[in-house]
Amino acid sequence: MSEIIVNDVSSRVQYEVTSSQSSFTYPFLILDGSDLKVYVGTTLKSENTDYEVSGIGSETGGTVVFQSNPGNGDIITIYRDMPVGRFTDYQAGGDLSAQNLNSDLDRLTMMVQQQEEKLQNSTIKSEQFDEQVDLTLPLKDVRK
Repeated sequence: MSEIIVNDVSSRVQYEVTSSQSSFTYPFLILDGSDLKVYVGTTLKSENTDYEVSGIGSETGGTVVFQSNPGNGDIITIYRDMPVGRFTDYQAGGDLSAQNLNSDLDRLTMMVQQQEEKLQNSTIKSEQFDEQVDLTLPLKDVRK
């Protein structure tokens, strides 16, 4: 029997830096360090230059440790931003293992979680029970 690895968790966390804090946890699975985007305020930071990542492949997440402490009161944003795409090509008559299927389903689930996070927290929307409303913005020239 196979084990489900990707749980229903948010793929984004934010922290306000307190004095001398340089370590911040993320509670979600990533498959590679490049799957994380890390911002201090509005500035995107770079893995291995500005910070190190631990917990890659851990279903409970890991830690981002900055090389130098961010400023007291800075906002740290950490989110999963893995490339959206297909990485496995199953061949007719080839081996079809549960491990490969589960890995692919985990990857798909993480991609869906990324989109869910963006849709829930970064878009204008109306409640499901509200009257249907057109939320399309007017053309750029009209908005000016």
